[in-house]
Amino acid sequence: MGRSFHPADESSFIPGMFQQRLRQSESRWHPATSATKELAMTQQVTKSKKDRDGDITGLCGAAWSHTKSQAVTNIGADRWAYSVLAAGQTTYVRVGTRNGKDYLTTNADSTGRNNLDNLPDC
Repeated sequence: MGRSFHPADESSFIPGMFQQRLRQSESRWHPATSATKELAMTQQVTKSKKDRDGDITGLCGAAWSHTKSQAVTNIGADRWAYSVLAAGQTTYVRVGTRNGKDYLTTNADSTGRNNLDNLPDC
């Protein structure tokens, strides 16, 4: 590649799951989890499942549906990345943790139309 990268350089152009890992602990950064690692597939999310409280319980695309648990596992294992395209912008789904529980969210950007909460229901 010609250029040497450091985690601080990469955060502006790598998918959400890698950004989250870098924020969690730069000391755990490793080239195998950098932007150069090829992912098996990126699933485009077009809809989301929500419970009565509005929490995201699943993700859906054109011909697939994954539960929150499946998506969290897939993201954590780097099997798949999930992206949302809206208003001409792509953002990636990442896993966050609140009160010891995992949740799915998208990276913050300049539009709310690609937030999982704002997608149509599956």
